[in-house]
Amino acid sequence: MKKYENKVIIITHSYPYDGMEFKGLFIKDQAGWLSKRISVEVIAPRPRTFFFLKYFKSKWEKISRIPYSTIIDNINVIRPKYILPPKRILYPYVGWLFSRTVLRSVPSQPKAFHVHFVYPDGVVIPALKRKYPTSKVVLSVHGSDWYVNIQHNYLYKPIKKILTYADSIVVVSEKLKSDIIEKFSFTKDKLVVIPNALDINTISDSNDISYPEIWENRKNSPRILVVASYVKVKGIDILLKALSEIQEDYELLIVGGIIDETYYNTLTSLKTELHLDKKVSFLAQQSREILNTYYKSCDFFVLPSRTEGFGIVLIEAMSFGKPVVSTKSGGPEDIVEDYNGILADANDSVSLRLAILEMLNKYHRYDPELIRKTVYDKFGSENITDKIIEQYN
Repeated sequence: MKKYENKVIIITHSYPYDGMEFKGLFIKDQAGWLSKRISVEVIAPRPRTFFFLKYFKSKWEKISRIPYSTIIDNINVIRPKYILPPKRILYPYVGWLFSRTVLRSVPSQPKAFHVHFVYPDGVVIPALKRKYPTSKVVLSVHGSDWYVNIQHNYLYKPIKKILTYADSIVVVSEKLKSDIIEKFSFTKDKLVVIPNALDINTISDSNDISYPEIWENRKNSPRILVVASYVKVKGIDILLKALSEIQEDYELLIVGGIIDETYYNTLTSLKTELHLDKKVSFLAQQSREILNTYYKSCDFFVLPSRTEGFGIVLIEAMSFGKPVVSTKSGGPEDIVEDYNGILADANDSVSLRLAILEMLNKYHRYDPELIRKTVYDKFGSENITDKIIEQYN
């Protein structure tokens, strides 16, 4: 298909780099799908680093090595530096500093800007509309960026201004759409629900199962997989409490990035306290290839979130034909139906325990081919890319 003469510039603070290959991976995937149809550039500002920071956290050394401009999968990615003040005390200024850096880095006027995350990224939207009034400006709100930031009273006016200036606001679920309308009713006509997409090219059709070593010795036990960052919003502590009351045999594996070290340490202590060390294992984030072996070899998948904008890991698990257990936390209600899984109440370990017990008894009764085909049809990248491109027009 012929590319548009004018490009689209994607703006985001979250984009993968060497040493942090999983950061903003879903945005990188989306940019890749779009680049097959239209011309795409990415502006992904990185925090300005100082030499002494690398002694506190290794991530700062990795950030310092990021070049200003790189070509990733045939997409030009611009990485200007911006000052990132301590978020705990100067968070209201992060958006302004981010915005100034982006404005200085726009190489030329595009057909459209696509800004990911309402804050801090969205702060640049009013300035973009003033400077480039003929360019379409699309804002993607992913869920956590809304629910976390709207709690701060001092961000109410900036967020209202962001939503006012955006030409189109893309959200990933009906629940997120209704929550934004409840807060800002004027957004009703510019909100559109476009779920996250699944890249079916990353899914193998092979029926061969290579069991990861961690599950090799327990092939006869039901294998449960969780893919979620170790942060409180993902509800892993609720899951552990639910599991502590389950006497049935199972083996559960949790895979995710350690975002909140304090919370992660709390989980490891709780796992021991609840006598789950022999049944529950924690792993750090894994490569796509390794993660796919976990999806393929598990019996069912669990996502116990307190709130969830969408839940892309649910559709990833379903793409392997796996049934799921999740919570009524926002996005999962748009994904989980009777033919592919069970929904429990959010923030409720008893409800989650009952859902897992039910799934342990009937996971083998689900139709893997139906689950797989339906998720491809509903969330395949081709269909989702079409809907996003419509917003640029």
